[in-house]
Amino acid sequence: MTRPNSESTNKAVIYCRSATTTSGVTRDNAKDYIPLSKQAAIGREFARSQGYDVTATFNDIISGNTRDRPGFNQLLEHLRISGQYSIIIADHSRLARSLDIYHELKTWLAAIGGVVQIAEAHQELPEWMVKHAAN
Repeated sequence: MTRPNSESTNKAVIYCRSATTTSGVTRDNAKDYIPLSKQAAIGREFARSQGYDVTATFNDIISGNTRDRPGFNQLLEHLRISGQYSIIIADHSRLARSLDIYHELKTWLAAIGGVVQIAEAHQELPEWMVKHAAN
């Protein structure tokens, strides 16, 4: 993990995504559910520990297998207008639930100067990433 080293690169935004609200949590998906408020708190703590100034938080309640997301689209527009930023997410699965979409979204972000920072990178990789790495 690298710390920001100039005034223009110490700004960050937080992106939070969940496929469901608490009312949609079932026994089958409970282990993957992280409330948006908890994701934002994880992101803020990470930002504080790394010296980032969080300027905005963007949320989506939508599947990680979906490319077109209102909150993520707002994040992209914010980055285009504001300049280079780091995007903090709680864990890998908050950005996407498939490797294709994960890489596609990271490519979009990189094209406009965005860099993804994983707050809880020490966690185990999602199963879909592990399966791909094994191939």
